[in-house]
Amino acid sequence: MPASQQYSSTAIQTNLTASITNVATRANVASTYGFPAVPFTIAIDVGTATQELCDVTNVSALTLTITRAVDGSTAQAHSNAATVTHAAIGRDFRESRTHLDSTGAVHGLTGSIVGTTDTQTLSNKTLTTPVINGTGGTLTIPAGPDTLVGRATTDTLTNKTLTSPTISGSGTFAGSTVTATSTITGNPLVASGLTGATTASRYVGATAGGPPTSGTFSVGDWIVDTAWGIHWTCVVAGTPGTWNPSGMATLGTVSLGSAGTVTFSPIPGYFTNLRIEYMATSSDTGGTGWSAVGLQLNGDTGSNYSHSYYYMENSGTVSSVVVSATTLMTCGESANGNASPASANSTAVIDFPYYSVASVSKIVQFQTKGASGVGAPNNHREANGGGIWGNSSAAITSILLKPQNAPGTFTSGSKFILYGF
Repeated sequence: MPASQQYSSTAIQTNLTASITNVATRANVASTYGFPAVPFTIAIDVGTATQELCDVTNVSALTLTITRAVDGSTAQAHSNAATVTHAAIGRDFRESRTHLDSTGAVHGLTGSIVGTTDTQTLSNKTLTTPVINGTGGTLTIPAGPDTLVGRATTDTLTNKTLTSPTISGSGTFAGSTVTATSTITGNPLVASGLTGATTASRYVGATAGGPPTSGTFSVGDWIVDTAWGIHWTCVVAGTPGTWNPSGMATLGTVSLGSAGTVTFSPIPGYFTNLRIEYMATSSDTGGTGWSAVGLQLNGDTGSNYSHSYYYMENSGTVSSVVVSATTLMTCGESANGNASPASANSTAVIDFPYYSVASVSKIVQFQTKGASGVGAPNNHREANGGGIWGNSSAAITSILLKPQNAPGTFTSGSKFILYGF
């Protein structure tokens, strides 16, 4: 049956105003009074041997466009004045009866009809904003009975495991623990109600030593460095951008349990500056009271170091030392433990600015103070100076420290800390 077949209870019988052949697709009639909108069915020569059923698909004035020989009738030639009658035919009743009797697909659907009182099993159905009312039924979810989560409602979820979720937009996590490999994305955080800190910022994760080396980031993004316990903040957007540390990172700590030298290696290259702080005593038992502390960089034992410094001891007289082309750069002094090892110690701060810049000479600066166990009580000394390592030297990746007086070791208990910033 044509889609949306139409019917009328007021259509009058009319007649052809011209004969038609058995293949004609247009028929002229005397009247269309009461005919319904198309499509509808007509019978030509109803009740005669030449009766034919046709579907009308268009009406233009008194001209009908027709589909011939429908529902088992035969296309016939019809003479002028043949009767034309609007008709309901056997096809109409068969198809409506089939529709009423069907328990399967209807109206273009596949599968069984869902009844309001029938007991049925539904599969592969999507319920959009469902409302489930009443009692006496059982709602079974594969993982066990629970509360349905609505898309457009506010729900509280308890004891839910989200496997690799993507959380977008804004929201609040209250009393919850977000774990595993979830991806949390959304808008940068912007302070509200404050006048002094309104620039957007995002926490974008963590690294295990240094700033990100891949990925694309924006100004204000920050990460946690789990190796050094500091934060890195993106100051220039890019891939991966430019990052500054939040402060000094403790890269290494040495506390000698027996006499020895100290080596820091390997040293990461993503900071700008290094600093060593020490509190140390030389194993030297000579009578001078002091031993210069020397350093070597990257295992270089050649005569590639120079240094100069000023020092003052007790009397206030200032003396100077200048040395070039030496195998050890002086970077401070340590008291010896000759007379009173328990009270003898020195402290120093040694700075290595731009240590990670390759192909330039490395400058070292130091300040040191000490109290020796040799000589008068409170015998003390202080020194300030620095040195240079080579020309066009590589980035610093290791540092060796040792006293320059024999036996060339620090006493047990001497402490050294390396920082990056």
